Amino acid sequence: MKYIIKRASSYHIPCEEAEEETLTYIDERSISLEDMEKQKPNIYIEFMSKGENHKNIEGGCSRELENKEWVIEEDRIEDCFNKYGRIIVDKSYYKEVPIEITIYDDYIE
Repeated sequence: MKYIIKRASSYHIPCEEAEEETLTYIDERSISLEDMEKQKPNIYIEFMSKGENHKNIEGGCSRELENKEWVIEEDRIEDCFNKYGRIIVDKSYYKEVPIEITIYDDYIE
């Protein structure tokens, strides 16, 4: 399975086996497109000018943006514990890779 991989101490390549991939980021907002256009027209124009597949969703709206992220492939998430030590596992907002792992090697606020 593929995982997005990050390192708390750095924004550079997080580990040797990581490969950079272009993924589809799902940018969600807690306001509908119609309400955004009425209440925050400048933000609406900016929001609509980037990405694709702009639509209303339950509780707001979303769009898809291409973004590069570091990705690894492991059979089981437990293998990541063994390789990297302490990790943080979280939901990813990327269409193709549902789980994000941060190697916890430094302080995170």
